[in-house]
Amino acid sequence: MDLFQKRVRKTHPFQLFLKEISGDIYAYCHYLKFKPTWQQKQLLDAMQERRTNIAVRSGQGPGKTKTDVVAVTWWNLVNPYSLAVVTAPTMRQCKNVWLSEAQSTIYNGDPRLRSIFSFTGTGYGILGASKDTWGCYLATANRPEAFQGIHREKLLMLCEESSGIARPIIDTIKGTLSNQKGTYCWLQIGNPNTRDCAFFDCFHSLADAPWYCLHWNGEETPESAWFSKRRNEELADEFGKDSDVYRVRVLGEFPATDASCLINEGDLAKAYTPEARARAMSIKDNKKQFGIDLARFGGDENVIVARQGRMMLTMECYSHTDPNQAIDRAVMLQDMYTWPTKDTMYVVDTSGMGEAAVGNLGGQRRMGRRVHEFYSQNCANDAQKYANKITEAWCLFAKKVRAGEIYLGDKRDRKLTLQLTTRRYSVDKDGKIKIESKDEYKKRNADVNDGDLGKSPDRADAVVMAFYDHAHESQRLATA
Repeated sequence: MDLFQKRVRKTHPFQLFLKEISGDIYAYCHYLKFKPTWQQKQLLDAMQERRTNIAVRSGQGPGKTKTDVVAVTWWNLVNPYSLAVVTAPTMRQCKNVWLSEAQSTIYNGDPRLRSIFSFTGTGYGILGASKDTWGCYLATANRPEAFQGIHREKLLMLCEESSGIARPIIDTIKGTLSNQKGTYCWLQIGNPNTRDCAFFDCFHSLADAPWYCLHWNGEETPESAWFSKRRNEELADEFGKDSDVYRVRVLGEFPATDASCLINEGDLAKAYTPEARARAMSIKDNKKQFGIDLARFGGDENVIVARQGRMMLTMECYSHTDPNQAIDRAVMLQDMYTWPTKDTMYVVDTSGMGEAAVGNLGGQRRMGRRVHEFYSQNCANDAQKYANKITEAWCLFAKKVRAGEIYLGDKRDRKLTLQLTTRRYSVDKDGKIKIESKDEYKKRNADVNDGDLGKSPDRADAVVMAFYDHAHESQRLATA
């Protein structure tokens, strides 16, 4: 008998504690000072009923991680010498999200719980045992081999953010558990970010391996210290209740079969009306900003868009023109508008051809203009919501269009309309909104024969950059 087994036998307070919580997970919640909502109780009830395959799809807000922390640590405690394996698409999610929440939950509960759990950087042990003897360890869901050959009498597998875990990983876990001789539990939980995943199958096609399926709709989640219904309203306002973003992040529904477009033509048509002009002029916004998209290939356009406040003043498009000439033209427009340099921002697509041209625009020894180097794939200002900067620019612009706060002039540009209303977005495996790239857009529309689609959406990108509110002067150029 090893040291920690002797300790378990001699630790009478633990034995009494174990007896109290074994048949009542809510007694454990009391020790954790955790009051579950009615949605969270559904998972806790399923654990107490000893269900073996549980899948939970949820919008953002019901408190998934907190609840599965309670479920996993309880199961680990009431099954002596058991092993819990927690996996997620990235180790950051395992450590910084799940393990951090587990440690916080235990440490904020009854002080006596701290003597039971010993946390490390990759899991925890129980009553002095190593984490792989009696406890929990973390495993990134990137190699099937990590889940092979796990043989324990009592085994729990938790798949956090399960829609982001590849099918081969899920298949390996399934194989491991199918060979399990003793007690086991498999819990898959997360936002339903994509239909092309094994998590989707749990709710649809897996008749041969029944899952106890739970669905948490964020519209039904009660207000709490960590959740406000205002966030639902913001998403409805920004993307619309019929959007995939709202379906996934609020309703906890899988996205529709077809990809969605951010801007519909009906909303965009309102941006050319006298009412839109009056609304735009009434909003306190005096930003003076150029959006400049420079041609990367022969068929692309150099596009300059100038806006003041919520109004687009001009859009100029040039084919087969040197990007430096487009830069010079933008400076001429600034002088024509008599905009002071200190009040004027140039937002320039710096990828490709823009890398060289933008240097001629900023810097004290050159033109000395205020420039924001816009790299499409760089981090968004709100990196928790948007996959990259170009997605954020498009989403913020689309929100203003839906709200009727943008005026694009009294004459519609056909190419601009097509580009703005046909750019698709999706929800990635991390639950972030991601707009399709220029190359994806061109490839998807390459079979269109009317001469407008199949080309790069340069006009639309220049417009959304002109209205991008998080532009700040790039210090690299300011000090050059």
